Amino acid sequence: MKFKPACLSTNAIKFIAAFCMLCDHIGVILFPQYKFLRIIGRIAFPIFAFMIAEGCRYTKNKLKHFLTVGGFAIAIQLGFFIFDPKTAMQEINVFVTFTFSIMMIYALEFFYSNLFDRDAKISRKILSGTVFLGLVMAVYYISYFINFDYNFYGAMIPVFASLLMLPKNCDIDWLKKLDNKYVHIILLGIGVALMVFPSPIKYKRFALLSLFILLFYSGKKGKLKTKYFFYVFYPLHLVIIEGIYILINTL
Repeated sequence: MKFKPACLSTNAIKFIAAFCMLCDHIGVILFPQYKFLRIIGRIAFPIFAFMIAEGCRYTKNKLKHFLTVGGFAIAIQLGFFIFDPKTAMQEINVFVTFTFSIMMIYALEFFYSNLFDRDAKISRKILSGTVFLGLVMAVYYISYFINFDYNFYGAMIPVFASLLMLPKNCDIDWLKKLDNKYVHIILLGIGVALMVFPSPIKYKRFALLSLFILLFYSGKKGKLKTKYFFYVFYPLHLVIIEGIYILINTL
């Protein structure tokens, strides 16, 4: 049996990320003395960020995609607030971060669709570019008030991965050649590097290991139907871990 370098489906990649996230939160809540759990956990966020970029590109209903992620973001945050109001004001769930990422990616796609449209007026191209840049600036300032995962760069990492995901109307051959998995992973890596290297917490740099896992990404969805599994897994595993923590501390 020959080894296939692109052997991991979307589902497989997400399961790996979910496992890493589980290890991270077990380390945060139950076993903070074991740093290796936090190190494993660093792998999760960049992988999910890459999958957000992929999802924005290939989804058939962009509005539904945005509303789904945004809806889960609101529902989970409300759950955090009911469970622990004080903590909920300080900790924002990852779906909030990715909701802003999706907004910026769709604004970028709108700009690209106009930029490569030979019939579009210059004013329309400038306007769409201004909308994208304005939204990025708005998210930058919002990040001072909302505690995104990994701050502003956490919201920007999926956008980095999307920078050369070009629209179908792009007819520049050399540019289209750059629209491939490896370039997207490199751009993601740049975003991850900007996110982790300024941090004084050195183990965060292990997030770059996610890039090696993504090299095995096949681009195929996989056989299992897991459309909403990962949406539910995020809050559910947190509830279970928190429940175990409360149980241990009340015995």
